[in-house]
Amino acid sequence: MFQTLTEMKLNAIGVVAVALMCSSFTLIGSYLIEQILLRPVPELTPILSAVPSASVLECTEGVYSPVQRRCVSQDIFDAEMKRLFSALGIDTAVYDQQTQSE
Repeated sequence: MFQTLTEMKLNAIGVVAVALMCSSFTLIGSYLIEQILLRPVPELTPILSAVPSASVLECTEGVYSPVQRRCVSQDIFDAEMKRLFSALGIDTAVYDQQTQSE
């Protein structure tokens, strides 16, 4: 009988120890998750601030080229667009048909 009481006492101590460890691990884990994953995201600059203003995009002669970031002739712009289309794997004949119809 004494052995049974001792085993029950040890089992109760073990249950309490496991409960305390689980609680402390839960508290520590939630604190770390809050600090690492839920920290505030820094302020991001809007994408539109990187786009040139409308006055830059207006060209008196030619077309604005986003590649060269200046006004270029229509022939240079067409060549750039054909290179872009081919780099993206798009058939350049689509662009040729559009420019010929204009």
